[in-house]
Amino acid sequence: MTASTKGIGFAVARRLAQQGAHVVLSSRKQENVNAAIQQLVAENLTVSGTVCDAGKKEDRKSLLQLALDKYGGIDYLFSSAVLDPQSKDILETTEEEWDATLNVNLKAMFFLVQEAFPHMRNRG
Repeated sequence: MTASTKGIGFAVARRLAQQGAHVVLSSRKQENVNAAIQQLVAENLTVSGTVCDAGKKEDRKSLLQLALDKYGGIDYLFSSAVLDPQSKDILETTEEEWDATLNVNLKAMFFLVQEAFPHMRNRG
């Protein structure tokens, strides 16, 4: 799960873990990962986690590899990592900011699915 240490992502992670899923949390910040894991483990839920900036290929691969190594496969993929382009007036948005938004909101999600799907397909 990307962006799963706060908000909607965290709520989904908690619910999946409550239903018996082994969840791999992630955030761009290690302290967020640590806090989320601590909270869910205190609820006797099975979770692990890692730092993952969904816009970085290496981080996406590490996230998937952790799930494969720790739990033996990937059954579901949940991504809530987004950059909000509406947080700034369209006339003030720079090309670099727009590129970053597209990188996380579109490109990263496409390649995360592409990277995870072969592992998911193998599990039926």
